[in-house]
Amino acid sequence: MTGVDPRALPATTASDVPVAPGRDRADLDRLLRLMRQRLALMHEVARWKWNTGKPITDAQRERELLHSVVERGRGKGLDADLVRFFFAAQLEAARLVQQADFDRWKANKQEPFADTKSLVVLRQRIDQLNTELINVLADVRPWLWGQTVQPALPQWAEEILTGNDLTGVRETAIAPLRAASP
Repeated sequence: MTGVDPRALPATTASDVPVAPGRDRADLDRLLRLMRQRLALMHEVARWKWNTGKPITDAQRERELLHSVVERGRGKGLDADLVRFFFAAQLEAARLVQQADFDRWKANKQEPFADTKSLVVLRQRIDQLNTELINVLADVRPWLWGQTVQPALPQWAEEILTGNDLTGVRETAIAPLRAASP
């Protein structure tokens, strides 16, 4: 993934914000569940791309999406670099999911799927999830790098970000949540 050096992102330390473990877990669970929903949609996106012969990577769409989420994140008081890094990681994880599907379908000589959803419908749902992700990211940002959250994050992610049996998908998706830790 290209972009911001995660060490350059502003970090909130445990001494900056009081830690509320119950809230930490509930809000972080919500963030991880939204990430899981977004990744699950990537199988449908891959089916549409497979049927239409479109490539997995759509650089223009990704640039537009990153611009959009950065602007929406600013409206929630989020640092542009954090939002860009977080969503770039989600895009990379999405490509990993889609590539694994394409590789499996190519190996199995998969015919076009009869029951694919419209890309317009899929993008609407992805955009809704992106908005929800920004909202929850704004909620968790003040205490995300606190001493009660960071040690537990990998386990929580493993419990919630299931169903993606790909090496590196989970780690790619959560990297921005760990990268700026003090």
